[in-house]
Amino acid sequence: MLSPIDFEKISNEVLTRETYDPSFICDCDDEMGLNEFYHKEACEYQDERLGITHQFRYIGRVIGFVTLAMSSIERVKIPEEDQLALRQKVYPALLIGRLASHNDCRGKGLGTYLCKWCIGFAVEASSRVGCRYVALETIEKRVEWYKRRGFKILEKMRHSGKPDTNWMYKKIDID
Repeated sequence: MLSPIDFEKISNEVLTRETYDPSFICDCDDEMGLNEFYHKEACEYQDERLGITHQFRYIGRVIGFVTLAMSSIERVKIPEEDQLALRQKVYPALLIGRLASHNDCRGKGLGTYLCKWCIGFAVEASSRVGCRYVALETIEKRVEWYKRRGFKILEKMRHSGKPDTNWMYKKIDID
């Protein structure tokens, strides 16, 4: 069990077959198959450029990961108050495809750290490629967790495809 995490000492890297850590485990309460994804699919997703997995290390071990991809959100699915002045049909978004913390790091703020890192990544990317929102799909029991981090449900996409999932979004601030 890790003691409190010193977030200043976390490093991150893009997952490769050489940096893959077989000791990483996130199977506690893992209804979304995140552990299996990391161990069996993440490298193949990267090979096909379907998503890039960034893993986070602390004291030499992988303690979490996020998988990011490009996406978009139809303007009509975003509440009026969060739409942009330019009324395009679709807005560019960064998709958080996966976000997971090591079992030993649960309840220590790592998930919040990873979520904030993704938002920061989107802000940084927005200076090089269009990006105004961060989007994700999550199970019903995780909705409140993401709401506390500033995400909102895309009501018109609430149960698109999978009845137990919700699409959520966050408008990023650019300056």
